[in-house]
Amino acid sequence: MGLNVLVVEDDKSVRAMVSRMLRLAALGVEEVYEAANGREGLEKLARHRIDATVIDIHMPVMDGLAMLSRLRSDPQTAALPVVMISSGVSPSRVREIERRDARFLQKPFTAERLQQALLEVLPSEPRPE
Repeated sequence: MGLNVLVVEDDKSVRAMVSRMLRLAALGVEEVYEAANGREGLEKLARHRIDATVIDIHMPVMDGLAMLSRLRSDPQTAALPVVMISSGVSPSRVREIERRDARFLQKPFTAERLQQALLEVLPSEPRPE
């Protein structure tokens, strides 16, 4: 069974680019789900099997940090692999993201850097079905 990834990004063109990068990556991606904000992302998580997430920090409705807080406070998603993306974040914010067991990736990024960031957060052992 392949990897299912959720991309949460308010910019439709960036969301499409990240989704395309994931489909072309050598990660065994089976399905890429998309959401335009944190609230939509949480709804997708409730309806689908998601193995990893790529979440933008700055979004309307519910931003990426609020979504990350919700993920980490829920036992069902507390260990979900997360890569946070943004074009501008302070070093203290990056440390905060890393303390929450997520990886930060500065925009713009290459497909290779996205793949590496996901490999860093994904468990080395297969996830149970």
